[in-house]
Amino acid sequence: MKKLVSLVLVLCMVLSLAAVAFAEEAELGTVANPIPVTDISELASIDVPSGTTKWYSVPGDWSGMVLTFSAPMCVPAIYAMHPMFGYEMMAAQGFMSAEYTLTGWGDILVGFGSAYGYEIVGGSCTIAEPPVGSESKPAELESVDGPVTVNCIETAEGPAYFMTWTNYGEGGNLILNGVTGNFDVVELNYTGYWSDSTEPISVGVPAYETVNITVRGLDLEDIVLDLSFEPFKEGASQYSPFEIEDQDKAYSFEAVLNENGSEVFYKLYDVQGAILTINSPNAFFNGYGDGWITEVDDFDPDVMTVKVNTYGEDNSIIIGVFSSDESATSFTVNVSEPAGYDENPIELDSLDYIESEIAGGLEDHLFYIWSAAISGKVTLSVDYAEWFGDALYQAATEFEDIYDENGEWFGSEPIAWADVEVLLTVFINGNEVVAGQDAVVFDVEKNDTVIIKVQTLPTTEWDAYGYSAYVDVVGVVDPLGSMNNPIVVNSASELNSIDVPAGEQVYIAISSMLNGQVLTIVGDENTSVATRFGAVDGNNGVFAADLNGVPSNMFVVTNNGTADATYAANIGPVALVDLIKSSQATLEAMLRLDFTVDKSLLTGEDNYVVITHTYADGSTDVVTIPQNEWHVSGMVSYSKIAAKEMGDNVTIVVYNAQGQQLSIPESDSIKAYAFRGLKALADVDANSKNGILRTLLVDMLNYGAAAQVQFKYDTNNLVNADLTDTQKAWASVADVTPHNNQIKDAATFNTTLVLESAIEMDCIFYASKVGASSTWKDLYAIATYTDFNGNPKTVRIEGENFSMYANSNYVLVPVIGMAVADYQSIVTCVVYDADGNVLATAVDSMESYVYRALASGAAGETLENLCKLLMKFSASADSYFAK
Repeated sequence: MKKLVSLVLVLCMVLSLAAVAFAEEAELGTVANPIPVTDISELASIDVPSGTTKWYSVPGDWSGMVLTFSAPMCVPAIYAMHPMFGYEMMAAQGFMSAEYTLTGWGDILVGFGSAYGYEIVGGSCTIAEPPVGSESKPAELESVDGPVTVNCIETAEGPAYFMTWTNYGEGGNLILNGVTGNFDVVELNYTGYWSDSTEPISVGVPAYETVNITVRGLDLEDIVLDLSFEPFKEGASQYSPFEIEDQDKAYSFEAVLNENGSEVFYKLYDVQGAILTINSPNAFFNGYGDGWITEVDDFDPDVMTVKVNTYGEDNSIIIGVFSSDESATSFTVNVSEPAGYDENPIELDSLDYIESEIAGGLEDHLFYIWSAAISGKVTLSVDYAEWFGDALYQAATEFEDIYDENGEWFGSEPIAWADVEVLLTVFINGNEVVAGQDAVVFDVEKNDTVIIKVQTLPTTEWDAYGYSAYVDVVGVVDPLGSMNNPIVVNSASELNSIDVPAGEQVYIAISSMLNGQVLTIVGDENTSVATRFGAVDGNNGVFAADLNGVPSNMFVVTNNGTADATYAANIGPVALVDLIKSSQATLEAMLRLDFTVDKSLLTGEDNYVVITHTYADGSTDVVTIPQNEWHVSGMVSYSKIAAKEMGDNVTIVVYNAQGQQLSIPESDSIKAYAFRGLKALADVDANSKNGILRTLLVDMLNYGAAAQVQFKYDTNNLVNADLTDTQKAWASVADVTPHNNQIKDAATFNTTLVLESAIEMDCIFYASKVGASSTWKDLYAIATYTDFNGNPKTVRIEGENFSMYANSNYVLVPVIGMAVADYQSIVTCVVYDADGNVLATAVDSMESYVYRALASGAAGETLENLCKLLMKFSASADSYFAK
């Protein structure tokens, strides 16, 4: 019991001491325990001990009120904090009196003390709403049409009056026609214009922007401002420029001065990095708004040349053009693209060093082109890239305040600035092969055309103001076929030929997967061949060696002659068998060849097929299809066949995981498939399903031949040329009458068809309704229709698949995957924004396109014939699949 009583007494003592400490802290008025104020009169007398700040809690919303703290013979200071967030919001000090306009919301904490730690006795505080016309509560002008009379009020800086005017109409010029009265300065501040005289001045004010007007008088007498407003005239202001839009970066336009010879304004699009040249006596440029001009290359009085930097939308810039020669009324502005942009890449002799000056703007870029002089591995890395100019100057001279976790000021340090990040993208022979930030590695073959894109990337918020960078790209070529980087051979097909420069050696490392095979190299008397274990005997330039069981078979071929030479090489022999069991065409959603591979190959191993499409001009398209992409039945498909290419041969070869050729090449074509079908269907009933298929095959060949004529493709070998008179008679006789069911809204321009391997309907909309390309990433389209089998179809097209049509005035949305038999299917294509709002709607069909092509009379004989045969082909396909 005694222990329990003792414990209670100790607890009571602790609580009593805490209560005393709390009372002392509350009396002092700390941030944690401010003195509550219920009436402002309680702040009439304030005493503050030396070196402290006395805090009060002031209820209510005092935002916008002026708080004045006076104290005799000291430098009083005012502080305010928001209790919810716990950080200092404002501070003010002054001799004998300090004044501050409160901000924030709700209850606030206000502290009073001496700026230099002295004791304050008899201080007092008042809170009042600021007078109209003060800097913290400027008067709002409803009109600027005519004179405005103001009475200055006393401020800490003398008599002054503050006003604002908001332009709720269209953009225009606010004009100060004159000022009367005893004034010192009148300022109109929206874009930095101001005046301290009675001379008229004009400030451009866009719609819904506010202008601050300040009058600083010599006394409190009336001052009269004569104000007026004039709407912008087109081309007379940076806010209403003439718009010049041309994405070729190689054009010129005539600039016409305004009536009074003043500056004329133009907005140019997609001119980042472009060169502007103005031809006129004493001509000048100014840059405004969306960008700026820099690097004056020439200041000839008749010709002025500048380079453009931008940070505006669509890489745009607003320029003001003027001439000091009053006799000039117009002049020519030329826009050209310097080397390094788009279609004009900078040619390089080597990749040893590239000095890339990238000038300003977000994601600026330059292109370089290089012809590979040797086969090898290339490493590109950015040596350095940095800001310079305004952004670097700002970063090097400004400081940032640092606060600790309690919100107390800790000190300041220079604002850090980062290196510019660079994206390198490499294209070889027109195909992108690699992209990487600050470094890339890629392989080249001799005489490859390499294009290198050097592109700056945004790094901080300062990037919005543009920057420039020098980028040093170091290129190191490690030739393939060297001792350290030999040509690695994993399959027989990789050694079709070996290029060896005069007097040099090429090293070849043959994988142990090919052990047991025979390597054969055919050269001439200047050739020598050796393995890592010694020489290989040759006979009249022919060298043969068994590939033994070592981990890597290394061979070196030496060209002892004085000219570059190409040597034939082969690894073999490999027994070839016929593994392609059948091939046929599929004529539904697209023209497609299907090959069926022997099921014995479906063993889970990494076999693959190589399909080669040989075009009429001898060029080829090669596609590799791994086993995991085959159908379970062993079927492998190739669908990249356009209507004009029905006669092209498509060849398939099977390889095993080691790259050994396993099968005899098998070839087929849409034409060959069709003639096999016609032969098999010679005696069928014309009204049966097979009879309709026979008609379909003839209509298809006639349509393919018309496509060859229309697109001028292999016209000496038309796919229907070998039809007999009997087979020609199986074609559809009557023309199909198309109907026009097109429906266009205000955003729809037209619809067209692409007759490639699959039918593609392209819906074309006005860009002014759908939006510029910079917004497409947030858009999408939904196309719906009912196919020839009566099944509903829905196709979603993402905005990234939209493209420009003809010029930047139109946006093309592709609807792919339609079948030939879907010619009567009515397609509804709706474009939506990111919030699901409808931007545009088009309704159309294939037969509508044909109707318009035939009805216009301007299609020409070959296109009209193509359209008629397409309709016959589509109708017979529809009949066949519906049978």
